[in-house]
Amino acid sequence: MIEERWQAVTAQFASLIAREVFPSLLGNWDYEEFLRQGGLERPYERYAKQYKAPPLPPALAAAAARYARKFTDSIRGLDKPGKDTFEPLYADHRLHAAVLTGPCAIYRMLSSWQKHDKTFFEQKSSYFGHWWFREELLKRYLSRCRAIEAERKKNPLLTQMTLADCLRTSLRRGLAVRVDWNKFGAARRLALDPGDRVPVIIGVGKPMPFSRQGKNPKSPNEAIVGPSGELPGQQEQIWLPWTPRRDLQLWTPPGGW
Repeated sequence: MIEERWQAVTAQFASLIAREVFPSLLGNWDYEEFLRQGGLERPYERYAKQYKAPPLPPALAAAAARYARKFTDSIRGLDKPGKDTFEPLYADHRLHAAVLTGPCAIYRMLSSWQKHDKTFFEQKSSYFGHWWFREELLKRYLSRCRAIEAERKKNPLLTQMTLADCLRTSLRRGLAVRVDWNKFGAARRLALDPGDRVPVIIGVGKPMPFSRQGKNPKSPNEAIVGPSGELPGQQEQIWLPWTPRRDLQLWTPPGGW
């Protein structure tokens, strides 16, 4: 069942990227390399024209199938032989390929603010990473955390959790991201313009087990493992194979992180 669903999503995504050229992705070197392997010739903009656009070459379908398989393998961790793999998304009816259309905004959590080269679109960097979530999720958590903050101001003994702490914790639990993977010290906002179209893979995150680690007070160089737990997940996540050439903005909650 799991393999069948992933095969279906791979085929869905391959079909999406084989039948049109996405103008908002032009300028992303990895996307343009996909087009080149698919038999397209520069300038690629001409394939996206509404009228008198050249026909897409048959080789594009074969390249789309290769790239789609590469992307789904990457999501599942199958591209890293020798390492523990896991299924980060539920392989059910909620897992699907789609085209994200603007105007809208999506967000990504980073370990910390870091300098970057805005012309660099290497997806392996955390700045231009694959995993994102919708603005609606951020607004929902922000509203909940503001209510908790209001209660804390009325009764300081209720909790010491600040707005930023609450938001960070809510996102970590909802997206099921362990601390050793991402410290959640900064957030990025990607705003898609009206008319933007970006192919993505969407799914609901599965729970993630974790162990609390610390240092042995008697031997600081020795790590100790504390009680284990589970991050519940259950929130929608968006996987971007290619980042469009749009400004990635730093986003901070009121009062900062």
